[in-house]
Amino acid sequence: MLDLIKKSLEKEYYQVTLNSEELNGEIIKQLKVSIVFQDHPQIPNLELYIMFLPDVEKELNGVSLLQYYMGFTTGIKSENDITKLKNVANEINKSLAIGHFGFNEFDNSIFIKYNQTLINKYDQDNEKIILTIINAITFEISSNFNQFV
Repeated sequence: MLDLIKKSLEKEYYQVTLNSEELNGEIIKQLKVSIVFQDHPQIPNLELYIMFLPDVEKELNGVSLLQYYMGFTTGIKSENDITKLKNVANEINKSLAIGHFGFNEFDNSIFIKYNQTLINKYDQDNEKIILTIINAITFEISSNFNQFV
């Protein structure tokens, strides 16, 4: 199904690559979508990763979870600034329509993640939903980026 999603995104002029990674002996496929903020040149180009969460279908009777993930490093090092950044993310999350910002303390990065449920079919409705989700995530990043730098 990722192949079909890739074709849909390319049709909308997104630059997309399909990658395979090995995780615990299992091959995991993911799409890497280049997100370019043409109207916001101060925001660097980011990568949005889309993948199906493995082995979920067994637990959810054939329902798949499609995960969207985008992260960027902040460069912040001081404990005080890290605390402020977490508070900003928590405040913004109260008003977001889709996806949520989080903070990875390992590398001081901000990320946004969203999961979508899909039943084993890809049709025009799912195509529209996926494009809407990508547009919404891109909007959330561009609308809130200045609060994280």
